[in-house]
Amino acid sequence: MYENNNGVTQEVQAAAPQKKSGGNWVWISFVLVGIALLVIGIILFNNTDVKKYAKIKDFSESYSAADVKRFNLEIGWADLTVSKSNDDKIYVEAKNVPEGFTAGVRGDTFSTEFSEKKIHFYMLPSWLNGSDSNNAVVDIKLPDKEYESFVLDLGAGETDMAGFKCGKFRVDCGAGDVTLEDIDCEEGNLECGAGQVTVNGIKCSSKLNIDGGAGEVVVSSAVLGGLDADQGVGELNFTGTVNGDIDIDGGVGEIVVNLTNPESDFVGSGSKYKIDIDTGVGSKTVNYNVSR
Repeated sequence: MYENNNGVTQEVQAAAPQKKSGGNWVWISFVLVGIALLVIGIILFNNTDVKKYAKIKDFSESYSAADVKRFNLEIGWADLTVSKSNDDKIYVEAKNVPEGFTAGVRGDTFSTEFSEKKIHFYMLPSWLNGSDSNNAVVDIKLPDKEYESFVLDLGAGETDMAGFKCGKFRVDCGAGDVTLEDIDCEEGNLECGAGQVTVNGIKCSSKLNIDGGAGEVVVSSAVLGGLDADQGVGELNFTGTVNGDIDIDGGVGEIVVNLTNPESDFVGSGSKYKIDIDTGVGSKTVNYNVSR
C-alpha cells in the first residue's frame, strides 16, 4: 500500500494463484469456446439464403400508463432502447421482430414477449448481423415517474436505457452490450453473459449486484448501499461511493475500484464496512478519496 502524489491511497496486489483458480479456468474455458462457436456459426449462417424464409413484422402501439407499476420485458433478440416519453403513455416501436412479438398492459404490469424462443440469425441485432436491413429493433418510451419494478430478460442484442426510477431493477442479457444511464433504484441486478456493460450514473439505496461473464464492466458516478460483483473474463472498473460492504470476485482481468469514500470506511479496526476483492488472473487496485 502506498500514497501517490494526489494523496490517494492505493492498494495493489499482483496476480496470485487462488484456491479456486482450477475451477475458474474450467468454466472460463467453456465461456470462450461457446463464444467462438457462436461466431463461427453466425459467419456460416450469413452465407446461406435462410433469411428469405423469415416471418417478421413491424409493430407500433401506444398504451396508457396510468395503472402501470411494473415492467416485465422478455425480448429474445433485438437492439433495445428504453427512454422517457413526453406524456403519460407508453410507446412501442419495433421493426423486423417475429410475428409472435406482443406487448400490452395486464393489471399493473406492462410486458413484452417473443413467442418464438429460438434465435434466428437473420433477425439478430446489429453487432452480430451482417446486414443492417434485417436488424430487429425495439424502441420503448416510458412516462417519467417512479415504478415498483423493472425486469428485462434479453437473449441477444444491444441495450441502451436512460432515466429510470424504480424499486427493483434487473437486467439480464445473454449476449450483447448493455449501456445504462441515470438509473435510480432500491436494489439493482445486472447480468451479462458476453458483452460490455457500461453504467453511468446509478443510485441504489441497497446493494448493486453485477454478474459479468466475458467482457468489460465499467460503472461510474455510482452511489450504492453495497456492491457485490462476479466478473469472469474482462476488466472491472468501478468509480463511485459505496455506503456498505464490497465483495468482488474476478476470474481473468484487472479489477479497479475508485472510491470517493475515505480509506477509514473500509480499512482499520474502526472501519464501517468490509471490502473483499479476490482475483484469479489479474491485478487489483483500490483508490480512496477519489473525486467524482
